[in-house]
Amino acid sequence: MEKAVALLRLSRIEHGVMVGFAVTAGAISAGVTDPGRIAVGVVSALLAEVFLFATNDILNLEEDRINSPERPLVKGELSVEEAWAFSLSALALSLILSALLNWWAVVIIIFAASLGFAYNCCLKRSGILGNAVVALLTAISFLYGGIGVAGVVKEKIVLFTAIAFTANVGREIAKGIRDIVGDRAAGISTVAVLFGVRAAGVLASIFMASAVAMSFIGFRYVTNKLAYGLLIGFTDALFTYSAFLAAFCPSMEVASRVRKLTLVGMAVAILAFMT
Repeated sequence: MEKAVALLRLSRIEHGVMVGFAVTAGAISAGVTDPGRIAVGVVSALLAEVFLFATNDILNLEEDRINSPERPLVKGELSVEEAWAFSLSALALSLILSALLNWWAVVIIIFAASLGFAYNCCLKRSGILGNAVVALLTAISFLYGGIGVAGVVKEKIVLFTAIAFTANVGREIAKGIRDIVGDRAAGISTVAVLFGVRAAGVLASIFMASAVAMSFIGFRYVTNKLAYGLLIGFTDALFTYSAFLAAFCPSMEVASRVRKLTLVGMAVAILAFMT
């Protein structure tokens, strides 16, 4: 049981759930009504996410000793060998399930897994480029729901993918403020490390505010405009508040708070995208 709990923590399943909702939103927005097909898409995406999070912990063990000492590999709850076996098994199963959908689904999983592994290996140290990669990997879940599950791409899905990408770039830059001590020690060139927490906070707030502005375009594509307005209004309020905190009160503690607030905001935004 202890190993199972450690594996769940290694996979950061709470983030995988967000990916599953995003895939569902993309599929529903593209007109998919078959729950079985959506389930295959969700599970395959979730397993790909498990692979990426597990390999992130494996390849960034030294940084986690400073930034995240509670992680299971750092605490010795799992061995590196066990983590590798778990992550590769998750990827293999993800590919098998994606092949049941269509070849586009397989291509997207391979692309996401390759890009994410490259990030874990070396792109993480590249600062803003690494932030963009993480944001793309999160946002691509909507496209996976459209292309991989439904087999089509609609303007609505492209718009919400762009919003998710922009919002997540801001979140990742803010994360660099929270992790500045460990990142500096590990030689990771985040915006916060290179230019200071003030500059990182301002840049993060610009991306968050841009995502808020883009969300208004969504009224064009949703059926239930009232529900969308209520849900996206709550999200926009959280992101606006987070942008204010990042720009005017940048610190490690505030950045951690911003990450939590915007995570809630993104969960609500996914619901809004399905209206």
